[in-house]
Amino acid sequence: MIRTSKSENSLALLLTEMGIYFKRQYLIYGKYYDFYIPKYDLLIELDGDYWHGNRKMYKTLNFIQTKSSFNDRYKNWLAKVNKKKLLRIWASELTNTNAVKFKIINEIKQTLEKKCHKLN
Repeated sequence: MIRTSKSENSLALLLTEMGIYFKRQYLIYGKYYDFYIPKYDLLIELDGDYWHGNRKMYKTLNFIQTKSSFNDRYKNWLAKVNKKKLLRIWASELTNTNAVKFKIINEIKQTLEKKCHKLN
């Protein structure tokens, strides 16, 4: 089993409070994504600022951050070719839960608008 971070647990609680059903540690071709919301076919990755090299905090990436960056880009591509929407959230963003809620709701809204557009 994949271990989860405190930040992931905080995001899981936030999604639950929002009434959003989700799955944790969703697997696509050998890569785990932190969250998957099946109703909207939406993946969410919660990126640790240090480990994933948040450019707002780290101008130059070290080896670990560079390696994570390559993995992140691969996961972005993997989600895209599997026709899944991927939302990335920095762990530091969790300090403003309203902004995170807005970001999630906005992604869901865009997904619904695209589905409605395809029906017309």
